[in-house]
Amino acid sequence: RGGPPVVCLEDCSRELIRTVAKSKGWEIRNNTYRSLDPLQRASWHSSSAASPASSRAWDLRWSDLSITAERLASMRDNQITNHFPGMAAFCRKDTMARTLRECGVE
Repeated sequence: RGGPPVVCLEDCSRELIRTVAKSKGWEIRNNTYRSLDPLQRASWHSSSAASPASSRAWDLRWSDLSITAERLASMRDNQITNHFPGMAAFCRKDTMARTLRECGVE
C-alpha cells in the first residue's frame, strides 16, 4: 500500500489530533462519508474499488463521539477507530464499577 495513512477527522474537534496528524505527514480528510448520498455510501463500502484512492477512504477515524454498531460493521479490515460500541461502560468509573459488579468481579 502506498502513501501516508489517511486520517478521517470529520467528528473531531481536538486541534491537537490535527496538529499531530499534520506533523506526521498523514493525509487528513474531513466530511468524507457524511457528505455522500446513500447510493454513494453503499458503493463506498461495498466496492473492491479499482483505484487506490477510493479503496482507501481512510485508515484511521478519530472521533469525539461514540461509534455505532452500524458504522463499525461497515468498516473495512484495514480501518481502525478510537472508539468501539459500548465503551461508555468502561470509560467512566461509575459505569465501569457497575459493569464489573454485574460480571461478578469485586
